[in-house]
Amino acid sequence: MSTLGVAAIVIIVLIGSVVVAGVATNQISLTGGETPPCGTGTQWNGSECVAISTPPPVTTGVLGNPTSALYFVGATDLYGAALTANTGVDVIYQSNLDTRHDNVLPIATQTAGAQALASGDNLYFHLYSTAGNGYYDRWFRVNNLQVGSPVELMTPVWHDASPIGSWDISYISIGTVQYLAGATPYWIFPTFPIIQQSTAANVGYAAQWAGATTVTATGAAPTIYVAGAANCYTATGPTFKMKFEITTAAVSTSIGQPMLVLTSTLPRQFRALFFILWFSMNNTQCLDSDGPFVNGFHKVPFSSTVYSVYYKVINPVISTQTSSGDRAEEISMNTAPIGAGVGISVLFWCTDLQSPTDAAGGASDNLPIAYGGITAIGIGAIISANGFRYAAGVPGTECCYTIITTA
Repeated sequence: MSTLGVAAIVIIVLIGSVVVAGVATNQISLTGGETPPCGTGTQWNGSECVAISTPPPVTTGVLGNPTSALYFVGATDLYGAALTANTGVDVIYQSNLDTRHDNVLPIATQTAGAQALASGDNLYFHLYSTAGNGYYDRWFRVNNLQVGSPVELMTPVWHDASPIGSWDISYISIGTVQYLAGATPYWIFPTFPIIQQSTAANVGYAAQWAGATTVTATGAAPTIYVAGAANCYTATGPTFKMKFEITTAAVSTSIGQPMLVLTSTLPRQFRALFFILWFSMNNTQCLDSDGPFVNGFHKVPFSSTVYSVYYKVINPVISTQTSSGDRAEEISMNTAPIGAGVGISVLFWCTDLQSPTDAAGGASDNLPIAYGGITAIGIGAIISANGFRYAAGVPGTECCYTIITTA
């Protein structure tokens, strides 16, 4: 056997924690690269003849990895809230999104799966929970399963561009795969974090003009304008800022987390859902620019000479363990082409779990459906489910409604 073969045996023996005493048999001086003769049951180790040891059989792929083993997987609320029996994870091969390989339910901090995973597997983990208010589903991936392989959080990311924008997936490592040896070996995956959705009553909306709030609403109670109400704004000049603010009063929650789902059609593919804000005005001349892409807003193709409608994919609002979260979107207004004393109605809609490719046609109130290898969807409600609608060329079912009077 070659020196390389001996070295390999020594490495395996050490890893298996088996110590075999080498027995020196002959001390031989060599010249010219000769291979010395060794007695029966011995072999040359580069400096002397030693007893041949047979290492115990081990199931290995890449050295230190099992070729096949069960696994431990766990989940945790991002802010430490208790997860109940309604939390689970689907294990899905990347090559077959239509079928899950395993499902672990309920899942605790570390819970054993029932199906073995093989070294070299390419895997997705779909995490869901209906605990509490419901949680935004999350996906994780492992490429080429080995000890030390990165475990990556998969997050859909929107890229604004004219005229429609696009999305892709970002991959962020949350840790690496570990291995627990023993009579029953296990892959050990990092604990998967998940974040809880806020409730409609705790999500607030506000329209602001030049820093003054004129109208507020919640996801559970939209505000419709009433003639003579105080939610109007009289401009002091032709240019000013229009701002729409979203808040979540519930701590340790979020509104508008981007989320991946699987398509209903074959072959299964990922589909991305985002937080979307729309606004509409019964005037088409009061933006600094009235092109198809204004301040990050995309213009909705709308068959009306009276109304203009825009939408934008916005980032989620996230609270902390001790404070509420908020986000504001700002638009520059220029009413100089209109003249003074003109009333303009402004309508807002803001809804999570929406597809940007469908946003021009209005909001979807339908919850995502578990297709393919997905066992269940954690989210139980869309906030606010009164997204952008129009009928007979007139927008309606708004979240907030206010009126400005031009100067």
